[in-house]
Amino acid sequence: MSRAMTSFSTLLARHNVTEADVAAALGVTPKAVRNWRNGAYGPSPAMARAIEKEFGIPKHLLRPDIWDAPVEPKSSRRNEKEPA
Repeated sequence: MSRAMTSFSTLLARHNVTEADVAAALGVTPKAVRNWRNGAYGPSPAMARAIEKEFGIPKHLLRPDIWDAPVEPKSSRRNEKEPA
């Protein structure tokens, strides 16, 4: 979990969001946000979704233990020539 929590602190700074901003927007205590940042535990899946919606911080970065990074679709190979 520590990788996610280090990322949480970094993500807050990168998005110019404070613990107080997160706490107020999500209706949680600043202590809860501090616990997420310090690695005591991570935001719940519901809170990670709310953080993503409210602040644009991708949930897969907040909780990589739950969600994988989105995969971009592979480009179509129809236009490439088949080997002879």
